[in-house]
Amino acid sequence: ACPRAMGACGSSCHSHVYPSEDGRKVVRNTAPIRPPASPTFVETCHVFLPARVVEDLGLEPNLHDKGDARRTLWLGRVWELRALLAVRARCSAGRYRYVLPKPRRRQLDALLADPQHRVRLAVLSRALRGAADRGRLGLRVLGRFQASRADGVVLFVPGDGGHAWDNTRLCRMMCRMGYVCLAPDRFRYRRLTLQGRKRPKPPRPLLKAHDPAGYWDLSVVAQPGQAGAFAGAGLSCTTDVRGALLDPEGYAAARERSHQLRRAELHWLLAALPGPLRARGVFLFGSSDGAVAVARFDDQRWGRHVRGRVVNAFSMEPCYCMPGAARLGGHPRVPTLNIVGAEDELFGARQSAAATVAAALPGGGALKQRRGHGFHALLEANARAGLVAVLEGAGHTPVGAHDNAYRALLGFFLRRPEEAAQMHARWAVERPDLADLVRHVRTRSTWAGAVTLVEVPRARFPQHLPLERALALGAEGLQQAGGEEGEAALATIGAIERRQVDQLWRAVSGELGVVDIGPGATPQPRDSTDGAAGGAAPGGSTVVPSPAEQAVAQLQASVQMERDRRAMINIDVTPTP
Repeated sequence: ACPRAMGACGSSCHSHVYPSEDGRKVVRNTAPIRPPASPTFVETCHVFLPARVVEDLGLEPNLHDKGDARRTLWLGRVWELRALLAVRARCSAGRYRYVLPKPRRRQLDALLADPQHRVRLAVLSRALRGAADRGRLGLRVLGRFQASRADGVVLFVPGDGGHAWDNTRLCRMMCRMGYVCLAPDRFRYRRLTLQGRKRPKPPRPLLKAHDPAGYWDLSVVAQPGQAGAFAGAGLSCTTDVRGALLDPEGYAAARERSHQLRRAELHWLLAALPGPLRARGVFLFGSSDGAVAVARFDDQRWGRHVRGRVVNAFSMEPCYCMPGAARLGGHPRVPTLNIVGAEDELFGARQSAAATVAAALPGGGALKQRRGHGFHALLEANARAGLVAVLEGAGHTPVGAHDNAYRALLGFFLRRPEEAAQMHARWAVERPDLADLVRHVRTRSTWAGAVTLVEVPRARFPQHLPLERALALGAEGLQQAGGEEGEAALATIGAIERRQVDQLWRAVSGELGVVDIGPGATPQPRDSTDGAAGGAAPGGSTVVPSPAEQAVAQLQASVQMERDRRAMINIDVTPTP
């Protein structure tokens, strides 16, 4: 629209819009955008857009998935997406701005001079402003692209930690599969609300095309090193179970209020989605505490628009943070995928926060009957298509140890949710290379379908290799590749883990004075005394290790894990603490 070259006219908008290779105008992420003074719940939601949608909207990609050579995805908030599209629209308008003719201007001036017309125009103006404000609570901006450019929508509900750790990685891999991911930000509520009582994480500015956004970074949506949690005791779902033990009823009531708010969020977002995009199919994805809300969510009013639900890092059993969470709240015909770590610190069957509370409370009832997965909960609900995957050796954040298994499970479930219970049989015939990723345990029939339980064994190759590359190599090929593939695979994981290990080492070495951590050695303080490092005290009572001693044990485990990885691919490198 600009008669001269982009930016040559001196317009501020033209300098931030450039033509792409196919001739489309692309707006840069560096364009000047101003955040709303009082952002709404919808405006602060995170949006992950796949490559085809990014091209259709004319956005500059700022995110990539594991193994991608270049950035093809886009991550931002709803208000940032609106602002960038507005900059692009202003540039496209260019010199075609409408100028009011003088006769029409004189006619309007005469109408405004009439008091009756001024009152009518004031009422119309207020109605227009109200409609604009109500539009901020909608998602019409997602209707700016053709619905066929996306394979569907995933409403992602994160846990109490917000968008960090595994949550961003999960959204990346699903976005790479072609799905638009929409995730509420629990840390951007007003302080007068229940969610506003959280300590907000300082938001990170919109990612630029060359900003660091590694796949294994802890967070790319909040400032690094910032933590957010409920300021009030008893409102967070963590391993600190003192609130649940001191006041079980009050703790459960606080959790119920939090989940009711999440239920309202899901209903609002489903109603705000554009009709054509909602017709493509919506998946509900909950992780950790957000998985409790998804498992209890009543989706029957939305009919067949909801194609499936994913309950991640939650065992779908009665627990301290939600006694009635075992009951599936949605329709049993909706396919359900439950992924949980075998050693989950919060909801595991043994040595977890839920097991600790169940053992401490008198009676306990259903809280004590823990299996660590949702197989029996789906059977009781008569699910039509249910798949439960238990990840061996995985904790509450299992993506780091089973990233490729997650990609295979989600890839099958998102494409063929109705066949979730037959996944292992389909892989045995169609994808023999993926059949080794899972181990079938049992399948039980329900009146409407079947539910399958599978176990995912420990990975035989580093998870920093892309899935297809790891399958092509296999266990023998990985060992034969040795230094070449192994060095490339560990170049990333080694730097990240060594950085985390160094930070942990510096944090505890000064307090305990640890001398050395050698192969197979146990860290001991220089001035250790009987019972100082845990074990039995002189009086026969058990001494609980201090947080620093627990950190040293975690440090030793991290070092040993890296030794095992390097030994597996025949790299003779002596790791240092």
